[in-house]
Amino acid sequence: MKSERTYIEKARKLEGKTINEALPNLVINYANNRRITKSVFANYIERDYFKLDLNSFSRPDFEDVSMELKTTGIHYINSRNLYNAKERLVLTQID
Repeated sequence: MKSERTYIEKARKLEGKTINEALPNLVINYANNRRITKSVFANYIERDYFKLDLNSFSRPDFEDVSMELKTTGIHYINSRNLYNAKERLVLTQID
């Protein structure tokens, strides 16, 4: 059983990194098609970085600490000097 802190520390190691930097030995086998690749980053992080099974269960990803993993891309807006989420992130159940 890991602690919540262990998972958060591992996640923080991803800050500011690309997929290639976070997972240098990863073989990318997805087509260059937006419809297919929209969730690729999340899949790689869940499966290859955190070693989680890909699923759509309504229970937490890290059941031992009742914690869910959420990923979202960000981009920098020069004109406003800020970072913004690329896509809306929806949280539906907070316990």
